[in-house]
Amino acid sequence: MPDYAGNNLTSAKEISSATGLQAFSDRVDAFDTDDYYRISLSGRSSLNIAINGLSADANVQLLDRNGNTLQTSANSAGISEAVSQVLDANVYYIRVYQSSSGADTDYTLNLKLQNNPKIDVLWRDYSSGANAVWFMGGTNNSSITTSTSLTSVATNWQVEGIADFNGDNRPDLVWRDYSSGANAVWFMGGTNNATLIGSTSLTSVATNWQIEGIADFNGDNRPDLVWRDYSSGANAVWFMGGTNNATLIGSTSLTSV
Repeated sequence: MPDYAGNNLTSAKEISSATGLQAFSDRVDAFDTDDYYRISLSGRSSLNIAINGLSADANVQLLDRNGNTLQTSANSAGISEAVSQVLDANVYYIRVYQSSSGADTDYTLNLKLQNNPKIDVLWRDYSSGANAVWFMGGTNNSSITTSTSLTSVATNWQVEGIADFNGDNRPDLVWRDYSSGANAVWFMGGTNNATLIGSTSLTSVATNWQIEGIADFNGDNRPDLVWRDYSSGANAVWFMGGTNNATLIGSTSLTSV
């Protein structure tokens, strides 16, 4: 495979700061142990980086303009890598490099950028089932600029997480009913992303299990679910995929705690 990326900060491959998903395929091996990419951000942005398609172990780092490490993902045994961070306007570098095993591997670098991210606040009234969003702005994003109500839901359902499940760059809502073990995703859209435009059920899980986090664990740029059983201390990850990322395509156990 040709070497598209540079081998140091000076020769780093320039990549676009356009929003959306970008992908780059390359290789690290004994003759090319490090690949560098350079991105220039003109404003505050959310950057998500993943490398997958690995046949052996490789790692990824996010660096500042001086080459100082901001984040590292260094899983073992060829597991996909991912880092995410909100960044201010500046120059940044992405380094993909061989692990200490020294094995050769092809890889695909996936990069997703969102400009000027702002955080809003989701509210739920568990006594009535009402839901609402505060849209934030102003200095330090600390002022309520407006608000809107969302569709009400029976009080036995809890909001367990927020992530973009259907790939439209808008946050969706993950729900769990702890009385029955049912799970669902609301796909949000419309003005201010405050309209329920569709929903789907997820695989049900025994009520002793709780959803504890949502993140891309396998580097496919899709959110996965982290589960914990507080009765036994068991932990697990669901790898999600399929239409609207609503299908359980695999799972793995984590160390019990």
